[in-house]
Amino acid sequence: MNYNRNSKAILLGILTSALFVSCGDDGESSGTAGDVSGTIEVYQTGERRFVIDAQNITADITLIGAGGGGAGGTDFNGGTTHSTGGGGGGGAGEIIELKNVSFESGASYIAFVGEGGAGGAGGKHGADGQSSYILRQTLNERVHEAQGGSGGKTGTIQTKPGGLGGAGFPAGTAGTDGVDKGANNEAAAGTGGTGGDNGRDFGAGGGGGKGTGVSSNNPVLPTAGAKGKNGYIKIEWKGRK
Repeated sequence: MNYNRNSKAILLGILTSALFVSCGDDGESSGTAGDVSGTIEVYQTGERRFVIDAQNITADITLIGAGGGGAGGTDFNGGTTHSTGGGGGGGAGEIIELKNVSFESGASYIAFVGEGGAGGAGGKHGADGQSSYILRQTLNERVHEAQGGSGGKTGTIQTKPGGLGGAGFPAGTAGTDGVDKGANNEAAAGTGGTGGDNGRDFGAGGGGGKGTGVSSNNPVLPTAGAKGKNGYIKIEWKGRK
């Protein structure tokens, strides 16, 4: 595929599809004759293969790992005298921003965008988010990588404390504690912790689920945690044709 200078290639094709980026000089930009540039953005999860057809390639890169899933609220096992705590929030994915990174001309690379971790059902931990990375195929080596956030943790059954937040960039918060039943046989459940917020549209952690409550001596079952947000990759490159 051929693009004019400063064109943008957005990789939204079939999994493992290849992008061959070749930007020719059209003589209309303010750059020196023979200078070429382009942008590669990957939003969808999974891997995309790309080749940059230029010389002396340098690039600014943004990598965001996927967020961890929130944990489900603490489960109910009968016979408790109190409600139980909320699930911990998932951790946010790591953000890495690199300047003037070299790419090999004509080499095949894979950009892999991680998927956010699944939220845990009631009484289950959240899943970890996947890393996002750039891999050089000839070496089968990850040359740049942003780690995913960890899933949140649920609380221990038959106890009031909430679950712990998953590690991340930043980490998720813990769920709040449950409470003992009152004279009216009612008890509010603990609320879920918030997912780690990295301040971006990608890679945030999922929130934790609400714990088990008690209403007229009957349990109100816990809710599931939320899925973490997917990762992201952006490569803004320039070189010589």
